[in-house]
Amino acid sequence: MIREMRQHLANWKANPRRAELPYIFSRLRELARNRRPELEPPLDPPVETSSVALLHDPAFLRSVAQVKDRTCLDAPRLANLWTLVRTVGPGKFLEVGSFRGGTALHLCNAIDCFHPGSPFYSFDPFEQAGFENLTDCDHVFKAADFTNTRYEEVRALLAGKPNAQVMQGFFPAAAAGLELDQIAFCHLDVDIYAATRDSLNFLSTRLAPRSAVMLDDLDHCETPGVRMAVEEFLAGHPGFLLFPVFPCQGILISKALW
Repeated sequence: MIREMRQHLANWKANPRRAELPYIFSRLRELARNRRPELEPPLDPPVETSSVALLHDPAFLRSVAQVKDRTCLDAPRLANLWTLVRTVGPGKFLEVGSFRGGTALHLCNAIDCFHPGSPFYSFDPFEQAGFENLTDCDHVFKAADFTNTRYEEVRALLAGKPNAQVMQGFFPAAAAGLELDQIAFCHLDVDIYAATRDSLNFLSTRLAPRSAVMLDDLDHCETPGVRMAVEEFLAGHPGFLLFPVFPCQGILISKALW
């Protein structure tokens, strides 16, 4: 129980809406619901990690330690990103929705291991804007969420990565003027419906062979807009396949490119 309380406290501290009463009440309701035995997450037996090769990879462990205070992603999601960067073919690498830059640095570390020198682009409005277009399915957010970051801090964080560029603005408009073709990988972490929809439509015609898009928060309880946008995209692009990945990510690939 103490471990669960610590996790809930950590999640609360990490959320930009932590001071708002509706958000506090929603977290208290979730805590009460999770204390019901029939609704406990099925983690008994616990996840077995001692024989997972990646968790003994010094480069991966160094990267996780380096970024853990600058990302909202937990270790399983960071592991999924690392593995997918290793799996895709050559090309350009993107992150859309970089926030404080931790996951961007993690991706750059993976690129150094598996695709050294490949171009990497980090996109985010950073402190200037928050969200661009919110819809009814994005009801847990407000426009100014996720502005507690700084463009110059993220640039400084990635300064040791000569292949990395940090772009401030809403994607895909912020990509104007860039030669973004042959995209091997994109980590799409934008939380809401319209941004997910617009990003996928932009990416769909610019992907390289053996490429993939990794979506964050695909089936997160607070981000139904991501799933809605993905289902809409798949309906209009039958050549793409979606593979949900635990705990709340999804891998999107084109059948024609694999």
